[in-house]
Amino acid sequence: MILEQNSLFSKKGSRRLLFFVLRAFPEQAQSENLPILKEVNLVFHRLGILVFFLILSRIFAAGSQNVSLYTVQKGDTYYSLGKKFKVDYHKIMEWNGKKNTNSLHPGEILKIQKPAVLENEKLASKNTKSILKKEKAVESSRPVLKFPLKNRPPIQNHFTKLSFAPHKGILFKSSRHNKVRPASPGKVLVVDEMEGYKKYVIIEHKNGYSTVYANLKTVSVNEGETVNSSKILGSLESGKGLYFQLNHGSSAIDPSLQIR
Repeated sequence: MILEQNSLFSKKGSRRLLFFVLRAFPEQAQSENLPILKEVNLVFHRLGILVFFLILSRIFAAGSQNVSLYTVQKGDTYYSLGKKFKVDYHKIMEWNGKKNTNSLHPGEILKIQKPAVLENEKLASKNTKSILKKEKAVESSRPVLKFPLKNRPPIQNHFTKLSFAPHKGILFKSSRHNKVRPASPGKVLVVDEMEGYKKYVIIEHKNGYSTVYANLKTVSVNEGETVNSSKILGSLESGKGLYFQLNHGSSAIDPSLQIR
């Protein structure tokens, strides 16, 4: 914010103030009182500089409000936090001086810079018709998923959105078939390891969808690699069943409704 040339606290503005004082109090315009009026002029000019720096400090304070602190929860990954806060997860690593080899630990504090909210997104959220159209479009754009294993084992833990015990994917029971393949063609977005899920792979698909494959002992793909449904992603840990998750943006979807 820049103070205008004709504002009260600019040099020109202070001269105008002095002029109005002289007009309002002509008796003060005597030569012996001019030093007092000059002092008034000087005070207002200095006050203008002070106000300028106060306004400037508010501008910087407003910019810093976009940065917040986040406490890492169990199960958090850089990728999931990127989806949650709608930023590139590499940026989160950059803001916090992290490398690909650094793991996240529950209780750790991360700096998160929130993206600016677009005005048209606010308007769209209030438009019911627009929301309904988008939901229908999402339904039609969901990928056709093939089962990642050769045979479908029984489900050990089902998908649920219950607030007291959420489970964002499906955990299958262990079986003798341990080779894991992509449920749909896509691009390998993340290859990482996390406590409780062993090694895992995240594949990005069309229209904002992604799939997660966890409890892997070995991984045979790399980040950035394009894969089809016949490519082997890796093999499961002995005695572990496949954990499979389907996401659209940052929201988890029940994969049992989509997988063949």
